[in-house]
Order: sequence, then C-alpha cells, then structure tokens
Amino acid sequence: MTGLSDKTAAHATARVDDPRAILVFLVGTLGLPEDADGLARHLATHRIKTYMLAPRPDACRHGQVLGELDEVVNVARTEHPGVRVTVGGVSAGANLVLAWRSLVGHETPVIAMAPVVVPRFLGAGDLFKVAAGLLMGYFAALEVNTPMSKRVPLSTNPASPLYRLEQVEHLKVAASFFGMVVRALGTALIHRAATGPLYITLAGADRVSRNGAARLLAFLLPGHDSASRTFPGLAHDLGQEWHDPDWGEELARRILG
Repeated sequence: MTGLSDKTAAHATARVDDPRAILVFLVGTLGLPEDADGLARHLATHRIKTYMLAPRPDACRHGQVLGELDEVVNVARTEHPGVRVTVGGVSAGANLVLAWRSLVGHETPVIAMAPVVVPRFLGAGDLFKVAAGLLMGYFAALEVNTPMSKRVPLSTNPASPLYRLEQVEHLKVAASFFGMVVRALGTALIHRAATGPLYITLAGADRVSRNGAARLLAFLLPGHDSASRTFPGLAHDLGQEWHDPDWGEELARRILG
C-alpha cells in the first residue's frame, strides 16, 4: 500500500482494480491485518476494496491509533478519488473507529462491529487494573486477560484463524491497552459532532461483550442514518464471520450504500 509511513501496520488486500466502494477496516485486540483476508476476499466479489489496519498492543494511546487510521483513510481516498469510503472496526477496533468518527470522520459512513462496552471476560482483578491504570502508570503496565488467554471462542467460522484459538502467542496485554479502549468510548460519547451514517452490528452469541450495553451505546451516538442489528448465532469477531450469508451480504450492502 503506497503513501503510508513505515510505522503504520496496514495493507491493501484482495486486489480490486476498479472498486465500487472501499472499506478501511480496523481489526480487534491483538489482531493482525491479514487475519481478515477472508473478509476482504468476500467483499472483493462485490468490487469492494478493503484496507486492513491493526491497533498494535504497544500503541496504547488512542490518539496514536486514530492518527494511523486517518492516514489510511486519506491514502484510500487519494488512490481512489470519488469512490465511497466506509470506515469499519471490530471489537476494540470498533471502539476506536467510533472515536475517530467523533473527532475526524464526522460525515463518513461507519460500521462498528461488536464494540466492547461492557466486557464479559475481565474478572474483578483485571477491571481494577484497567480502572487504576487510567489514573496511575504503575497499574497501566500490569497485564490483564484477553479473550485469547481465557480461551473464549471469537468465531464460528471454521476457515477463521481464530476458530480453534491456535494463536497461542496472543495472550495477555498491558492494562493500558484496555484503558485506550475505554478512552475511545469516552471520546465517542463526549464529542458528538458526527452526523454520518452509523451502523452498529452485534453478534447474537457474543461471549466477549454484553450486547445490552452496546445497544445503549447505539442509542446514545448521533447520526442522521443510524441503525443497529443483531445477527443470531455468530460469535464476537464479526470480521471473521463473513461466511454467514446473512451477515456477509448485509455488510456488502451497507458499504455500497
């Protein structure tokens, strides 16, 4: 992908020579851009080009991640002038995309997949570390669990690299990473200038995040064409669930506008 700084972990995938639309996609906790290649290949059948971006665990300031996201969006628009660009994110990536929408992408269509408002997998000790880490650097450096370390299934898709949780190197992260995710939600709620279309989509069998809290978030965020929908049976990482025809085709329709 041209025009990006060396520090931005992003790539264009699933070649589309004459795209009808573009998705800039921010993957979730500990994800890699190539983890969502299956999604990109599915969208390519609709002539949708996808740019993938990962929030690195060592980038624990949400302003840094939002800057990288904005860089990718600008490159996509430069490479394909006049083509509709949608920004999407999944899990922690959805939280960060919502913050970007409120600060920068006021009129840009945004799709937030399974944002983490109230996590199911963090115990009382981990929650204390995250809350304390927001105030004191000592606690921010302490490790907390992730769905990977708790062996929580993230996908129902057998073709997904997350289906059997084989990425054993992806375990715990610093509390500051989840502190960044919390700050992103606060940013989205405090800076409410966004008016562009917002679609919050949830996994009905989500074992990572509580859907009731996410539905409340959808109600609170502004947008002239906002909607939310729950897809029964799917797991948390909707970027890996493109195999479901209902969800995969709905996503393509939303991106094409």
